[in-house]
Amino acid sequence: MDCIISGNSNVKRFSYAISCLCRIGKDLYIDFNELDGLYLKTLNDAKSAYTCCHFQPSFFERCCSPPTGALTKGATSTSRSRGRDRMPTGPNSSRKRRNIGGDKATAADVEDGDIPSQQTYSLTCRVPLRTLTSALRPRKNVRSLRIRSHGNSEQHSVADGNDSEEEPLSATTENDGSREGKLMQLSFEYILESQQHANSMMRVAHRVGVAECDSIMAVVSSTIREQHNSYSEIVSSPKLFTKILDPLRKTAEIVFTVNDEKKQITVASFHDSDIIATARTGNNSDTNLLLLPSSMLLKTQTSMGCDEFECYTWRNSEHFDNSRLQSNSAEGSTNREEPPSNVHEEVNLVFGIREIKTLVQFCTSVNMQDHDMKIVMSFQYGGKPIVFESSGKGFTIQLIMATLDHKLLRPNM
Repeated sequence: MDCIISGNSNVKRFSYAISCLCRIGKDLYIDFNELDGLYLKTLNDAKSAYTCCHFQPSFFERCCSPPTGALTKGATSTSRSRGRDRMPTGPNSSRKRRNIGGDKATAADVEDGDIPSQQTYSLTCRVPLRTLTSALRPRKNVRSLRIRSHGNSEQHSVADGNDSEEEPLSATTENDGSREGKLMQLSFEYILESQQHANSMMRVAHRVGVAECDSIMAVVSSTIREQHNSYSEIVSSPKLFTKILDPLRKTAEIVFTVNDEKKQITVASFHDSDIIATARTGNNSDTNLLLLPSSMLLKTQTSMGCDEFECYTWRNSEHFDNSRLQSNSAEGSTNREEPPSNVHEEVNLVFGIREIKTLVQFCTSVNMQDHDMKIVMSFQYGGKPIVFESSGKGFTIQLIMATLDHKLLRPNM
């Protein structure tokens, strides 16, 4: 991988994305492809929130394979002309790979009309986010940031069997041949402009070891694309989301209520006492005792009309019923999910507030760089995933969160 991000504003956006992912998960999954660009993904500890930030090739000044042009162990052979999905469609899944070391086009293949596919470089690895945040913090007077992958010939061989011509990682690695130097690494090289001298430049480089892994992807992503017409949507600026969530900053979970009949959206703090007692205990005993603490908790609630948002789209019963019938027929009659009885009028979505606040803060920071980013919220009902998406110039970010099953909620929430 060899990518160059030019311009102080673009480097800041990349640093903001790293900071955003660090507040959600512990590990960063990097998925790079010359044709698709760079994917940065993470999961929270409970695996209830998945975040993916996609930087398209147009975001970079350079987006290509390592300087040597050699395909490494993580390389794939793909055709530039064939259409394909931008992201994998299964959990812990990676793009299809095959050994390209001995694959060569023969005369018979050409005569039969089989055009040999072009070889493109791809890389999938994992790195602790805490390691990157200190190195990739926002800086001043940045001219460019270069991201490169390094590896030893034992782990990353060239397709034709020759040794890699990459520069040595360090003097220690070249001399003593320690095993630590044989690990794959990523380097982040900053070019900083000097404040004292106009034409003076300073280079700051960071290197971090990474581990090979399989790419991760939320299973629900493919379902959302297939059943997009059954998801209601709310489009708003990050500033309005901040205004709604700010009074609830001291709570861990919130209940997001959308009432289409009243054209009103309500966001309130959520506590364990709001869950049906029988769902927690498995019986009807001690119900009053479990519900008693709810009267001693501080409940905060904010509400506003749907017309306050830039776009509000409520999917009617016809769209929802058709989507549910398709889903049930695909999954079989033994795995049917019954929606709430009033799903066509109101939905209650319970999810954590930390992840969505992190996404809103990221969009707000990017908007300070003269980017008018909007947040698109897609949802169905409690128990179905909720999706937050936003896009800027050359990049997109997506947050998928699990919601509490509507059957566990007390009536009259």
